[in-house]
Amino acid sequence: MEHKLTAGHSQLAIIALAAALSFGCQFDSGGLSPLDGGGQDALPILDAAADSASDADASSGCVNGEQRCYGPAVQLCTGGAWVTSTVCDWGCNSSSGGYPYCGDPLWAETVDPDTDVGTGQWVAEAGLTVVNTDDGSITTPSGDPLMVDFKKRIHFRSGDLPDVLILGFASITIPQGARVEVRGTHALALVASETITIAGELFAQGQPDGTPGPGGYPGGSDGGPGSRDGGGAPGDRSSLGTLHSGAGGGGFIGAGGAGGTVSQALGTVNGGPGGATVTVDPVDGLLLGGHGGGASAPDVSGWAPGGGGGGALMLAARLSVEIRPAGVVNVGGGAGGTS
Repeated sequence: MEHKLTAGHSQLAIIALAAALSFGCQFDSGGLSPLDGGGQDALPILDAAADSASDADASSGCVNGEQRCYGPAVQLCTGGAWVTSTVCDWGCNSSSGGYPYCGDPLWAETVDPDTDVGTGQWVAEAGLTVVNTDDGSITTPSGDPLMVDFKKRIHFRSGDLPDVLILGFASITIPQGARVEVRGTHALALVASETITIAGELFAQGQPDGTPGPGGYPGGSDGGPGSRDGGGAPGDRSSLGTLHSGAGGGGFIGAGGAGGTVSQALGTVNGGPGGATVTVDPVDGLLLGGHGGGASAPDVSGWAPGGGGGGALMLAARLSVEIRPAGVVNVGGGAGGTS
């Protein structure tokens, strides 16, 4: 299975994919799916009052004390039979080796898998579907609103962190030939009580005109830096205005790239520094988009905006999140504009 996560050239972005892991097709718990509680040596908490019903293959026997993932549950071998010890809200994780444990995402405390999901099974149609995080609308390729049952809720955050739109379904499928674009200022959490499958395209990018992806921050304008602490520095020009250097890319989890330096017989103009690495809250920071790139230095022909920071997107499903070989999830930053 191939996971395609592409990024733009102007600034960094974060994608927080919180997936319930199952059936061998899963995200790395140390990579795309930040998980809390437990590692490969972490024992699941055994609840004596938990459901003690064994599954259909209990008669096949097992070694007492052995544990396994069975669907979204952690099971313990007791008396030669598999017995459910813990039912995980967001699925059981056994990808790291050692004992299975509940793979609850760090941001899960803000998402309720029981109340934040609707009964509808969303299968995106061929063509372009637009999700607007400002009003929670989903517009299909025909121009009509999506007509399946889903829940929507805004999670408000303190300070100047962008709020998060939570959209919940029974299942979400983006097949080949379907493209879903996420637009708006709020970050987005797509939640399913069952599965999320992406074989088509899901985009939440920043734009070259400085518009950020959902939950991201704008690129620089009028010869200025990108927004916030991680914004890239603007490009520079020589005193005669004949040489122009590139602007720096936005930073976030890592520093942004420096803009290109121009060196000719008339002199050298250094590129703008890239934006700094930004320290974020370990929970809310997982759903925070990229910072913008710097704008070009202004001259008689004007200035070019810095690329907008990439978007913030979370995919959370109780059973599985799968990105098929042809599937693409893109939360990259926008390339710098041209004047």
